Amino acid sequence: MSILQRLEQIKLDMPKLFNTRGKRRQLLQDEMIQWIDSIKRMYINEIDHLDGQIEYKQETINRLSAEIDWGKYLERSKEDISESQAVYAEKQRKARQNGGSNTPDL
Repeated sequence: MSILQRLEQIKLDMPKLFNTRGKRRQLLQDEMIQWIDSIKRMYINEIDHLDGQIEYKQETINRLSAEIDWGKYLERSKEDISESQAVYAEKQRKARQNGGSNTPDL
């Protein structure tokens, strides 16, 4: 029975509770309390399930963000290497022009 069906059943049984006396009233009351407890458990389970999904999705987002950041780092590293090679080549060119030496000015 779904949550909505149980709530509808409780609404239907509520007037019976007030029109009934004695043991029958206690049985109806106990049954309604059990239904309410059952609804509460279903609600808590659903919330726990949704929390688990949120945590999983957040972990996925964090992992993907880290991968993107790592990719950006690698791209920057490639740019830094290219820049360093260009600077080194320029220093070697200047060294050759200035004295014919193969060692760059550092």
